[in-house]
Amino acid sequence: MRRLAWVGLFVFLVSSIAVIAKPLSLCDFQSVDTHFKDMRLSFNYRYFNDASTEGIDVSSGRIAVAYSELMDSLNEGFSLSGNVEISLSDFTPVSGLGQGAGTLRHYLSEEEPLFGFGGLEASFTTSLPQPHMELRAGIGYGRFSDVTPLAKARRIEQKLLKLGAIPDALPDPVIMALAEQISRRAEFTSLQELMNKIQTLIQQASETPVEPLSVVMVGVELNTLNELLSNIEGLIEDASGTTLNAQALLVIQDEMLRTGDERNCGWAVQGGIGYELTDPYGGTRDLLLTASADAAVAPDPDSQILLHASFSGP
Repeated sequence: MRRLAWVGLFVFLVSSIAVIAKPLSLCDFQSVDTHFKDMRLSFNYRYFNDASTEGIDVSSGRIAVAYSELMDSLNEGFSLSGNVEISLSDFTPVSGLGQGAGTLRHYLSEEEPLFGFGGLEASFTTSLPQPHMELRAGIGYGRFSDVTPLAKARRIEQKLLKLGAIPDALPDPVIMALAEQISRRAEFTSLQELMNKIQTLIQQASETPVEPLSVVMVGVELNTLNELLSNIEGLIEDASGTTLNAQALLVIQDEMLRTGDERNCGWAVQGGIGYELTDPYGGTRDLLLTASADAAVAPDPDSQILLHASFSGP
């Protein structure tokens, strides 16, 4: 019994140390609202004509398009994904295949990521008479989070280290504090929309036209951005014991204003029933049991992995 107690204590200590020593991951950051879009286009073609042989030896290639979009909030969310690939021969399309999925989620509670969902799955290949489409509905569990602020904080740290503006890497709590500050950037990215709403409310209440408030918005946004940069500057200087020069501050500002670098983390699994809208072989449309899973992982600030798996059967 005593030996078991010592073993249990050892396991507890090792697991505790592992938790304490765990490096900060981008997926440790949690956000309330998430919106991510990504589209990729690829093309390759191989052409080879050996003069010593008759005809063209090789003339083939492919075009591929991939699109994904994900939105998540406390109460609702959706995900879209699609892939299309077209094979070419002699610069002419000869075959194609594709897959697409769309899911709407409604969370049953803000505390737990339990949701009901409805969606559509579809796939096609030119070798079959018609595409396969099915409606799905059921329940699921999971949530996604926008980790872009933490990715930006990591990139700022890396750029300042490369610049020599800070002597050592910043502690994880400071990186997380930077991410919290950077997440405030969203507070004033839509101030023009806010000003438009304020203008509309004033006009409705006073029944008189009001001049556009965009000039006011510019000043507010500039002041907010300067305040935000000042907060970030203070956090870095306190943690590193150095004073940031103008070049370092410009690096921080450029990273703050950079777009198109969104990163997300999270997962969702869901299951339920489905109904075939079309059968690829022209057979009877069946009632199905369905299951699917989505995952988003950001291994580092410059990488994003999106995964989707789906199953259905009678």
